[in-house]
Amino acid sequence: MVQRLRIGRILGVGVITAVILSSSFYSLGQTMAQRRGPVIIKTLAGMDGWSHWGQAPRYFTRNRVPHMTTYLAGGDRDQFIAYRSFIPGADSELFFTVHGGRGKVYLVLETQTPSTVEDLSLFEKRLESGDFGRVLKSVAGPKTNEFDVLIRWHLEHYNGQRLGVYVVDARQDSWAFISVSEFSFKNCDLSKP
Repeated sequence: MVQRLRIGRILGVGVITAVILSSSFYSLGQTMAQRRGPVIIKTLAGMDGWSHWGQAPRYFTRNRVPHMTTYLAGGDRDQFIAYRSFIPGADSELFFTVHGGRGKVYLVLETQTPSTVEDLSLFEKRLESGDFGRVLKSVAGPKTNEFDVLIRWHLEHYNGQRLGVYVVDARQDSWAFISVSEFSFKNCDLSKP
């Protein structure tokens, strides 16, 4: 069965129509590697499958896409960390958008996983110094709420290795928050914590 989906206006290009194959196209016994198309799993930081510490984030929709923000009633003083581990496969990517303050998203080649976090500022320093594994990539918010910045990290070089993605708002000064869209994991195994 073929379904068509209107995606909408993208960068002034006009309306794009994508063709989506129904999941019934795949037999129940197939593994991800046997399927012909990419498998994309979307998840919001702080939701099911994520560990998190600090104040609970606020969830909202922006441009018809689910987002979360660490800007809450306490403003720049609110702190939050969310963490998710995963294993990328062949032709894998992680993509999301970011706007807002100077909070960061980190991608780490894991050597250990955090069990509990009491001091969020100290945790970020430990994360940056490599206590949980080598930081492979990081991005900070653009210090504006006017637009979303698309982040796309290609992960094929880390095929089969355990990675961790962290959303970190450990600061309490001006623009000390972050807003991110849902995270899209392409060809990644999220089943093993």
